[in-house]
Amino acid sequence: MTNAPDDLRHITSAANPIVKLARQLATRRRARYRERLFIIEGTRPIATAIGHGARIQTLIIDEERRDGIDPAFLVSIEERVDRTVTMPPALFQSFTDTEHPQPVAAIVMLPDSKPPTAAKSIVCLDAVRDPGNLGAILRTAVAAGVDGIALLPGCVDPFNPKVVRASAGLVTAIPIHMYPSITETVGASFDNQQEVVIIAADAAGSIDYRDVHWKEPVLVVVGNEAAGLSEPSRLTVGHRVSIPMAEGVESLNVSAATAILLFEMRRQRSGRID
Repeated sequence: MTNAPDDLRHITSAANPIVKLARQLATRRRARYRERLFIIEGTRPIATAIGHGARIQTLIIDEERRDGIDPAFLVSIEERVDRTVTMPPALFQSFTDTEHPQPVAAIVMLPDSKPPTAAKSIVCLDAVRDPGNLGAILRTAVAAGVDGIALLPGCVDPFNPKVVRASAGLVTAIPIHMYPSITETVGASFDNQQEVVIIAADAAGSIDYRDVHWKEPVLVVVGNEAAGLSEPSRLTVGHRVSIPMAEGVESLNVSAATAILLFEMRRQRSGRID
């Protein structure tokens, strides 16, 4: 682990460049992409991100709670950390996103992942705006073995701190790329020789999601929480599938519906028969 010069190892001023940078990264999408950096809070999400190749530009520790950090955590990540600083709680909490933040945060380099070009499965989000939903979908997609995430216009930034927290640090574990349309997503993500099944959950869908042949290359499209699929996406989706539910329930949260579809895909591809 390398450290900044001595005057930066312990920060006491809100005017310090690291504090200013952390505040910008916590609140401004433009700053995250300009600097190619984002923020992760907490030991477990930081360790998870590093386990998937993330590089830490600056590890930031709340000086009054540093004794609560497991020394083994610091040792385990030191080869992936460029510098470590400490600061008083007031400065630390000026850029953290939770009411009771953990005692450590990290300024992390944005992943430089290449989009898959011969994918077997992609999740495509169409104007999904809730950070918790996007983070949960990212986490589920990694767990289900999805090859990549495609974001259409109108989606929340995947490196928004709330998304990062909801993903449990797995935002670095899967390629995430932005496309203007489903057609562009398919062209960039799948082999041109592949026939891609394009699927979306729809309460009015005529196909039970379990009857889909999930072993084929598949693009799972997830619509906006309130409005559902945009009109261009609606015209492109080939299979609108339904998820059977008890009477009186109209629909599921988008992250829950996506999880059901992805794990049916995983079940079929594993060869298991229930």
